[in-house]
Amino acid sequence: MTLALSTLTPARRDSWVIGLVAGGHFLSHFYYLALPPLFPLLADELGVGFAALGLVVMAYNLVGGLLQGPVGILVDRLGARHVLLAGLALNSAAIAAMGFSEGYWPLVFLALTAGIGNSVFHPADYSILSGSVSAGRAARAYSIHTFSGFFGGALAPLTMIWLATAFGWRTAFVLIGLVGLAMTLVLWFGSELLRGEGELHRAGNEAAGKAGAPVRAFLSLPIVLGFLFLATYGAASGSLYAFSTTLLTKVHGSDLAEANMLLTVSQVVLSLGVLLGGWLADRMRVAVLLAGAGLLLASFAMLPLAWPPLGQPALLLFYSLAGLGMGVILPPRDVLVRAAAPAGGVGRVFGFVFVGQSIGGSAAPLLVGWLIDQGHGAWAFIVMAVFLFAGLAAILALGWAVKNRPSDADKGA
Repeated sequence: MTLALSTLTPARRDSWVIGLVAGGHFLSHFYYLALPPLFPLLADELGVGFAALGLVVMAYNLVGGLLQGPVGILVDRLGARHVLLAGLALNSAAIAAMGFSEGYWPLVFLALTAGIGNSVFHPADYSILSGSVSAGRAARAYSIHTFSGFFGGALAPLTMIWLATAFGWRTAFVLIGLVGLAMTLVLWFGSELLRGEGELHRAGNEAAGKAGAPVRAFLSLPIVLGFLFLATYGAASGSLYAFSTTLLTKVHGSDLAEANMLLTVSQVVLSLGVLLGGWLADRMRVAVLLAGAGLLLASFAMLPLAWPPLGQPALLLFYSLAGLGMGVILPPRDVLVRAAAPAGGVGRVFGFVFVGQSIGGSAAPLLVGWLIDQGHGAWAFIVMAVFLFAGLAAILALGWAVKNRPSDADKGA
């Protein structure tokens, strides 16, 4: 039995769709941060170093990020709901199997497998939200989706430590994997509601006897600019959250507890900024201006951090402002990328642009790590501000390109 679409009002249908998709996205980010809190336990039991365990996380993240592009094509061709269900099931099963892993290399293999499953969420989720949620609630739907992911990541460390302490780390992985498999059943129960934008467009084209969008439509200037923006934003956010604790202790003299508190506050404010951005974008309908304001706030908040030492109140202020700015821009980002996508291609477009975030988030921390190793940690904040300024240029250009792209009538002329 599945949840019948015909029995729901449009508002209740939107709520169900957003809730179902957000639930899967919560688990996606939760699984992303399930391993690192248990590194001390895993290092002792598996007899490996922390660099080797870092490779496990890298395998999970990199394969999940790079596969988003081809998965987006599958989403538009096979249907977002089918790809989402398969990906969540694979991700959850691989996480549960980690509890039975004997040795290091089986853990690497399972991380790669889980990463393959994790690659489906952005292309499938955005396709479903674009195809199944009323246009007037789109920005709020994107913001709740993004917020659920950050919330899942925020809960993961404490939850995994508690489970591992109470039941052992193997049982912890089995339990959270079973939760994901249960969520897969819930999504299947509501699968009639989860219509991807590509499915709706394809059905309409078949009924009208029209062909789908040409391949060149997916490499247009707006989409390339969306890729560049995600790459620069990913470079800044990936560097900040990978090295905040290190930078705060080495550059500003914070102790470990203070540094972790600042990072937590920044992530909480970022999550609240995501909700604020979604609420404003639905009402202001000027997503590019909102995104630009958020980027300016984040970049200017980053610059004072390069002039140490700052006291705890100043650090709290600037970290909070940076988190707010970096959160507010995310729903407008999604609105602009959605507007840049050709009809029937939301899945592959979101899959493609999020590859940019994976590349930026993987490459930039290498530069920041090198600066720290060379004793120039303060410069890392300037580098992150530069990435955000580059993102501002990209998002302004994206807004211009979306506004001035040829209409469908012009394309057919």
